[in-house]
Order: sequence, then C-alpha cells, then structure tokens
Amino acid sequence: MAAFLAALLAPWPAPVASLAGEPPTIVFSPEVLARTRAQVLAGDPALMPALSALIRDADAAMAAQAQAVVLKPGPPPGGDLHDFWSLAPDAAQDSDPCADTYDRLRLRRMARDSLTLAQAWHLTGNADYAGKGTALLWAWCCDSLTRARPAMTYAHARPADITGNHIGSHTGIIEARDLIDAVEAACLLADSPAWSRAVDRAVKGWFGEFLRWLRGSEFGRQAAADQGCLGLWRDAQVAAFALFVGDGALARDTVEGSCQRMAAMTISGRPAPSGFALRAMLTLAAVGERAGVNIWGHDSLGRAMEGVRPDSPCSHAPDCADRLVPPDLTPLLLRAAMALQGPRYGELVEELPQDSRARLFH
Repeated sequence: MAAFLAALLAPWPAPVASLAGEPPTIVFSPEVLARTRAQVLAGDPALMPALSALIRDADAAMAAQAQAVVLKPGPPPGGDLHDFWSLAPDAAQDSDPCADTYDRLRLRRMARDSLTLAQAWHLTGNADYAGKGTALLWAWCCDSLTRARPAMTYAHARPADITGNHIGSHTGIIEARDLIDAVEAACLLADSPAWSRAVDRAVKGWFGEFLRWLRGSEFGRQAAADQGCLGLWRDAQVAAFALFVGDGALARDTVEGSCQRMAAMTISGRPAPSGFALRAMLTLAAVGERAGVNIWGHDSLGRAMEGVRPDSPCSHAPDCADRLVPPDLTPLLLRAAMALQGPRYGELVEELPQDSRARLFH
C-alpha cells in the first residue's frame, strides 16, 4: 500500500481529453474505454474472460423485468405509487427493506442492469443491449405511467405516530448514489441507435429536476450540511448529475467544495474514513477529472487511502441492496492509480480475477 500511495501522490499528469469516437463519461475514463474497445476488437485473449462475464450479465439483464417504482403493491402513506419508498435501516426490524413493498432493490437493479447493458453495447455493438438499457432508463425516468418522481421524499421512511404516514428522512438521499451508475449508462448509450434526441432530452430533464430537488429541498439542504458520508455522497451526486445535464461549472464547484468535507473527515486524530466514504471521495475525484478539476493529489484523499486495500470493507449503515451487489473499492482504486499514472495501476490489474469486469472499464 505504501508504494500505491506514493503513486497516488505523484505529480498530476495532463488532463485526458475526450477521445474521438468515445462518448462523454461521468466516472469512466475515455482513454480506458478506447483502449479496451480496441483490444476487444482485436480479440485480445487477456480480456476474453472479463468480456464473457460481461456478456453473461448483460444476457441476464436482457431477460429481467424493467424496474419501476409503480410495481410496488401500494404507495407510501401520504404519497402515491410514483414516489420512491424505502425504509430507514433502524426502522426495518420487523420488515424486509428490500421486499417488493419498497423500492430500494428496484433502484439498485435498474442502475446495475442499465449500466451492464450499456457497457455490453459499447464493447460489442449489439443494438439489442442498447435497446433494453434505454428502455430501463426510460421506464424509471420518463414514461408517464411508470416514472419515479425525481425526489427522495419517502426514502429512509419511519412509521409516524397516529397519522399512519411514513416520514422520510434526508439520510435517504444516500440511496440515490446508485443513480450515478444510471447516468454513466446514459452516457455510454448516447451513441446507440436506441438513444434518440427525445430520449436524451427526457432523461436529462429528469436528472435536471432531481438535481434541483437535491439542491433546493429541505432534505437536500440537510444533506449538504452533513460533514460525513451523507454529505460526501450528496456532493458526488450533485457533481455527477450536473456534469450529465451540462452544468460543468456546478460540477467543478461541487467537487472543489467537497475538499473541505474531506479535510474535516481526515484530520489528524480522527478515525480513518470508512471504505464507503472513500468510495464517495474517489467518485468525486473521477467526476472532477471529467469536469476539468484535479483533486486526485489532494492531501485529504491521500490520507484517506492510508491502510485501505482493494478488499477493505465498504459497509456503512446496513443497506439491504448490498446483498445484491456487494460494494467493491477495486474499480475506483484502479481509476485513481491510472489517473495518476502510477506503477501500482498495472499491479492492481494483475491482481484482479481474470473475469473481473473492472479489467474492462477502469
């Protein structure tokens, strides 16, 4: 890890420009996308196990049902079926927060499947993958019959008193981190035949509305005031969604502002940030690079890396969706090492299982 940290704190290279023929991205590197696609087209045997794993996952996503908040059997008390509804971890003793009654697992599945299909489209050119990936995003964001309301008003809900209503919490904003994968999927799908101008306007319109809610609602303001993981993930979402809808200035300002939060979390004498917090920090650094601001070499990010290994726990308050896709630091560690052109990048790649999809996109 010492060698890896030295690589991370090495001089910052020139920014990587978007490459011709590669889509704009949010977290992924266009350089890696271009190199991987060229290797796949050339039939590089080193990538075939990972590509086979991706295609297997994409085929499973093709067969899966589209996810939509209106599929739950009933609305949250006080809301309607279009409201995203999840339970606060400390309110779920007698209920399964990933049961079909709630939307937490639906959000994770939608984000996971849409990104998998978009990745498969990008590397194989199979338009069927693009069509299904686009359909998943359309169902969640755009179709008037199925779309989610662009807010998290009923996320992390707790049963109220005699009113019977479920009162959401600002902490529920942390669950919307999965939507960062959804906007990455949208970027990869943008050059597909399924992604029309109408789809682009509608999906970006939904994320524009969600971004306004994140910044302007009472819950959003409470999350912005948080000095821990919630505040970091709120910043990561604001930066990613701003970049996606074309507000590069807001993305840059948010990433730069997040450094104060990182510094407070990594001050001497405090416990080291969790793997979950580090994922948010690395996401912010990756989004910042795409937006034109460098925080990879920031002291607080280097301090947060100390002692962290690719297999370090990424847990936080229990999240039932992590049963579906356990969090993994490896892809973002690869992203950090590659961005700083450190020798540890190649070593980390060699340590990955041959069928790890991180070999393809980070």
